[in-house]
Amino acid sequence: MVGNRSLNTMSNIVSIDFESRSATDIKLGVERYSKDPECEVLMLAFRAPDMAEPFVWHRGPHLNEHDPERDAMLQRLLEHVASGGRIRAWNAGGFEYNIWANVCVPKYGWPPLKLEQCVDTMAQAAAQNLPQALGRCAVAVGLPSDKQKDTRGKYLIQRLCVPHPPTKTRASKWVEDPELFNEMVAYCAQDVIVEEAIARKLRPLSPFEQDVWIATQRVNLRGVPVALDEARNIHEVVELEKERLNRELRAVTGRRVLKATDRHGLLEWVNSNLQPGLEPIDFRDPVESDEDRPGHEEPLADMRADTVEAVLKRDGLTAHVRRALEIRAAVVQTSTAKYAKLLKITADDGTIKNMFVYHGAGTGRWASRGGFNVQNITRPTLLVDEKKGLDDIANAHEILGSGKHTEALLLWGDRTMDAAVSCLRGVLKAPEGYEFIDADYSSVENRVGVWLAGQQDKVDMFAKGLDEYKVFASKSLYRLPYEQVTKDMRQMSKSAVLGCLFGQGAQGLIDYAKGYGVTLTPE
Repeated sequence: MVGNRSLNTMSNIVSIDFESRSATDIKLGVERYSKDPECEVLMLAFRAPDMAEPFVWHRGPHLNEHDPERDAMLQRLLEHVASGGRIRAWNAGGFEYNIWANVCVPKYGWPPLKLEQCVDTMAQAAAQNLPQALGRCAVAVGLPSDKQKDTRGKYLIQRLCVPHPPTKTRASKWVEDPELFNEMVAYCAQDVIVEEAIARKLRPLSPFEQDVWIATQRVNLRGVPVALDEARNIHEVVELEKERLNRELRAVTGRRVLKATDRHGLLEWVNSNLQPGLEPIDFRDPVESDEDRPGHEEPLADMRADTVEAVLKRDGLTAHVRRALEIRAAVVQTSTAKYAKLLKITADDGTIKNMFVYHGAGTGRWASRGGFNVQNITRPTLLVDEKKGLDDIANAHEILGSGKHTEALLLWGDRTMDAAVSCLRGVLKAPEGYEFIDADYSSVENRVGVWLAGQQDKVDMFAKGLDEYKVFASKSLYRLPYEQVTKDMRQMSKSAVLGCLFGQGAQGLIDYAKGYGVTLTPE
């Protein structure tokens, strides 16, 4: 049993872990997941410092059985929170806080939980460059086997926490199996044990860093506003353009390839239509980690620069082969696919929530997850020249944002997809009366790197207000006056300078060059 002291003293931290279910996929964001009308808590495990074992509160295997003893234990936790007591959890700001605020408070009448009451063990791990997945972190810090995460958990979550099509023996979308439910009770309690064991090996965040963590969660809760009508219209234009390009692809290939997404069919057709003497193409689709659930991998529709784009730089391609590959590159680019994802993850208030992960990068910078990486939006390819009064991006927003596909084709033709990509940043739009402030440190990695290395000549160069990327382009790469270095020259030089700074090495340079259609050998 738990003494009053353990759950009613503000100096004590109670570790918690929720297991829940929702009709909305967690990949669409914890905001939408937790605000789904069917979202509910299956169980809550918690332990105060003087409790021998975690206690698991639930309402019975079929969620309709209330037990007075269980409810009394829960009440003591709620009193702890109501009095300002702190709670600790793995990813407390991203999951536990949202479940508490969006499910437990409105549905069960629990007292509100403030961000200032939360301690996030995942944030502590991230700040020490440890894995941000509970099981992997437990291994990394060397916990014994009895303090490791239960690997059975993935199966239990798949069975009990996500909806399934009804069957002849089960009319409900929810699987309610008492044996599996009891297994999950043990699994939930084990997660608390693992989280606490990791916490004991970590240093706490400093007061300043805890404030940064809280500020991060406030930004995540407020959300990034989206111009939804404009995004919907651009997405509609993108889909119409895909249909047009696929019709052309069917004509080009004699209906051998019906869609540009048919990778295997296109590969076979291209190789059978190459001119004699050209090597067969062996391109592949990449695999990238899903942003919402690290470690979960799914194939992307895009192709890396060393595939289709490199092939398009070859000489000797027939017009039909070249056009088929151009269509493939236009249809499957991931940047245009982001419009569909944007529409799926946007919350009811027109914002994208939970976009940033505190200390997500090893250097301490935020990472951007939640299905739309705002830190890695493709650069616009349309031109903007304020001196000449040219603003193609503004024109693209006006035309594509109004859903005018025909007009877009008249202006940009095959570059309509590029126009859509150039609008991605602009559909993240501040509300009326507000502005986004876009700020960044100039050459921060390079400045800090040369200072740490004690390379005084470069420190002095920065002190004079010079741009090293332009200096390198001027003296080493293009050998022309500093003032004549163009934006594209500077970008190429930046890649070389940072590659040296971070120890890219020969193979890294070879792989990097492929993206520009340049073949290098180790020699």
